[in-house]
Amino acid sequence: MYKGYIWLKLKYLFGFMTLQKIVTVVGATSVQGGSIIDELLNDDRYHIRDVTRSLESRPAKALATRGVEVVQATTDDILSLAESFQGPSVVFGSCQALNLAKAAAATPTLEHYIWSTLPDAKTQSSGKFLQNFYWQTHRPIFIPTADKYIQLNGYPANTLLRPIGDAKKNIGVFIRAIMEQPRKTLPGKYVRAHTESITSGEILQRWDEAQGKGAEYIELEPSEFNKIWPDWAEE
Repeated sequence: MYKGYIWLKLKYLFGFMTLQKIVTVVGATSVQGGSIIDELLNDDRYHIRDVTRSLESRPAKALATRGVEVVQATTDDILSLAESFQGPSVVFGSCQALNLAKAAAATPTLEHYIWSTLPDAKTQSSGKFLQNFYWQTHRPIFIPTADKYIQLNGYPANTLLRPIGDAKKNIGVFIRAIMEQPRKTLPGKYVRAHTESITSGEILQRWDEAQGKGAEYIELEPSEFNKIWPDWAEE
């Protein structure tokens, strides 16, 4: 169990003694957390701390060998989270929102609490949808008899999307920007993270060009789409 001490490191930067800011990442072994580690680890202004369930796991040990401080806590236990949140300027999380927020709120050194989530479906849909949905249809399916990949969707190929692109690389870039531009991001601002505007059909086309396997976009009527994924066409 992490004992709650504050680990501070002093580094010489440009001839001056500088106090590193602690960036605590809950779930550094995930795609999002790993992106933050890769982006900030070699920046001497920051000290990276990973909060993990098990200090003995291979991913946790691998992070430790890279110079990441690894501490133990469970996200369903606010007390253990509070102990691991000793001294950070930044806390990043993407799960157990309420517990993380409570623990972060009790951290006096905190400057940024960054919560990664999807847009508020209720607000964006004027109350029609209360939650976001995961679209399995975004993955092309290989059809042996057609000898190509097919993507079935209940919306046109010219539907405009705003993806974040390569999450393993880009999440960390956005987190750095949030941290280093507080005039734009504080207090309590939303940051919409996307790298481009592109249609759903163009995404499949790029995938096809990169993979060279042959792919086709097929738009289904809502009634037909609902036979495969009930109610998703209404979204």
